[in-house]
Amino acid sequence: MEIAGGSMRKKSFWRLCLPAACLMAAALRADVLPELHPHAVRAAADGTFTIDSASLPGGWSRLYADLPGKLEPGKRYTATAQIDLKELGDDSRLLFLIRPAAAPDHTADIVSREYSRPGEYRFKAEFTVPGNIRDYTFQIHVRNKVKAVLSDVRVVAGNPDDVRIDAAAGNTGDFVLPPLPTGSPEFKINLPVPSGKVIDAAAFGVSESNDDNTAQLNAAIRAAAEQEADLRLSPGKYFFRSDRPVSFSGLKNFQFDGGGSILVFHKKHNSLLTIDRCRTVAFRNFSIDWDWDAAPLASYVRLVNAHPEGAYIDFEFIDYKEFPVKKIRVADIDSVDPETMSVGVEGGVNRYYEFSPGQKSPESEWLGPNLLRFHVRTPELAADWLDRAARRELFRMRHYVYDMIGVDMHDNTHLTLENVNVYSAPAHAFGVGGHQSYWQFLNTNVIRPPYAPRRPITCSADHLHISQSNGYFKMIGCDFSFGGDDCLNVHDCSGFALRRDDHTLKPCMQDWYFQLFKAGDRIELRNDDFSPTGYIAELRSNNGTEFIFDRPLPQPTGQGFVMFNHSYDSSNVIIRNNKFHNNRARALLLLGRNITVENNEFFHQQQAAVEISTGFTTDAWSEGYGVDNVVVRNNTFSGQNGLEASTGGRVRDFWIGGYNRWDPLDSTYPILTNILIEGNRFENPTGLALYAANARNVIFRGNTILAPRTKQRNLPYRGSIYAWNASNVFILDNVFIRSSGAKTYFIEYDSSNSSGIFVRRNRVITPN
Repeated sequence: MEIAGGSMRKKSFWRLCLPAACLMAAALRADVLPELHPHAVRAAADGTFTIDSASLPGGWSRLYADLPGKLEPGKRYTATAQIDLKELGDDSRLLFLIRPAAAPDHTADIVSREYSRPGEYRFKAEFTVPGNIRDYTFQIHVRNKVKAVLSDVRVVAGNPDDVRIDAAAGNTGDFVLPPLPTGSPEFKINLPVPSGKVIDAAAFGVSESNDDNTAQLNAAIRAAAEQEADLRLSPGKYFFRSDRPVSFSGLKNFQFDGGGSILVFHKKHNSLLTIDRCRTVAFRNFSIDWDWDAAPLASYVRLVNAHPEGAYIDFEFIDYKEFPVKKIRVADIDSVDPETMSVGVEGGVNRYYEFSPGQKSPESEWLGPNLLRFHVRTPELAADWLDRAARRELFRMRHYVYDMIGVDMHDNTHLTLENVNVYSAPAHAFGVGGHQSYWQFLNTNVIRPPYAPRRPITCSADHLHISQSNGYFKMIGCDFSFGGDDCLNVHDCSGFALRRDDHTLKPCMQDWYFQLFKAGDRIELRNDDFSPTGYIAELRSNNGTEFIFDRPLPQPTGQGFVMFNHSYDSSNVIIRNNKFHNNRARALLLLGRNITVENNEFFHQQQAAVEISTGFTTDAWSEGYGVDNVVVRNNTFSGQNGLEASTGGRVRDFWIGGYNRWDPLDSTYPILTNILIEGNRFENPTGLALYAANARNVIFRGNTILAPRTKQRNLPYRGSIYAWNASNVFILDNVFIRSSGAKTYFIEYDSSNSSGIFVRRNRVITPN
């Protein structure tokens, strides 16, 4: 066994016992050094290792961890192993990790690969060691009873299978360009026909003088439905404090005109405004806001002090002489770029605490009217906190995350939102679920209000989150910005399940996902690498603990099945002439088919501007049924991924890739196909202009890439392209501009899992 060029040393061992349903390790003893487990691993002279954990107690056991210090911060490595997994008992697994030796749980893992069925496998994972942690180690764990033989186990610098092609020189060989993707077809959203009847909400008592207008406005909505009339709101500022939402339900051929009004909410439960089961309706000319005087959604804070041993940190709330809420929730903190006052800055961090209300979190105390002490008790981060306090770094502290959706839409068809603003909301600004189809956003924005232009956040989660639909969505001329998560996440929820018997699956997913699968839904089962099983059947029942099918179930090739619910299909999406900027996470997550993204402006996303993916986890999100026929054309991308989010150790500004508990998906099955990226301008990328994984037929042509602005850490691959587990990738007719930020450009791919990489007719130029 070779570890970063060195031999393995035997010292002593310790065992990890974990709960059955998770991969979180118990706390490690820092005073104990690692070794091969003497009771479970036998080393042979030829470099093979035989694992037999039958004599070990149940639960998780760590069989090997290298000595800390061999993996250098900031460097990229590749870990590999040949696996012959011979036998596994019930609920048994073999696990490869890259984890800090002192880590108390799984949260700092940068590689986690699990094997749970007999067979032969090739483990391979690329990773880059974070620059602020020095004790990352390569580790091997087992759960319960495992028999296996490992060979060619090693960690090496770089990736010896990488092939690099100079962007200008290209490569040779014949190729035939596949038919070009066309994206979404054009389609029409029907508008309501005015009935001539208009109800004024003031007639039902809606008034600026009311402390709460919920009951009055809902009464006006019911009257409009009964009289088949439209509804009008006089210009003004109206407050809503009831936990009941403003509810537009079951309306047909209906228009709501807000008259330019502002609807201000403050509540504890449920969405602010709901639109459900409506047909041919339009909502226009109003804005939604939250009452920040009562409860700020987030705050700008400055780190002004840190305990030398990491016991606490002190934050100053820079926009308040006295913060209005004494019992404060610190959901997370996110580094802020002082130039834009938005999250996503080089060298920044994002650290989580009370992400969900009531979640165990460090204690806090007020040292002054606007000075908070937060008892983080993180000695491993003491030096980092001290450095940031010395620089008096700025952060955005969220107090709400996924609490109450702004505008919650379900099961509507032919729905229009026009000239609507969400200034702030304590969750997603807009949410979509159910069988919604044929809807459009026209000049519908998530922006900071003109009367509060310095607010640190608009929505505290996604700007628009589509978890299920039946597609046909247009978004034209909108501005999404300063939100707490992705600008647009369009997908259908999937789920993961284990085969219990010929007719029963046991779910391994969050309860929220489990509830989305209903009797009568048409379910396709995929293997856990997303390869087809050929099985599609109607779900007979979801009894709250398991899924039952009438048709006999196949055997999985991996651990279990990914469940695609074909009662939903979030396809046919047009995203045109919009602005996406200064938001946390990504701008666009595209997890559907027939999608067109054109003539948009992307600026200062915290992470990648665009992610085209499909994947699942067993403890968080499971999204997408594959991607096909996507066009990304004539957009501008500038200053993306300040946080340096990466895949396989490579920072990337545009990511195509799948995941199954880890990313990129370690599978050659192309779950993402037929993607055209053309005519775009990529300016000042932080990392790769494109990372393509788990994909087939990706065409990147006619784009311009330049990096005139240098960064503190100029990555050597800024603006270049990488492919992993990909085939038929065409890099054609692009212009790469040399500058101080990027002097060389190349296309690189892993030759052990990628093929058909064609690089032709690109130019690399030096401006005068």
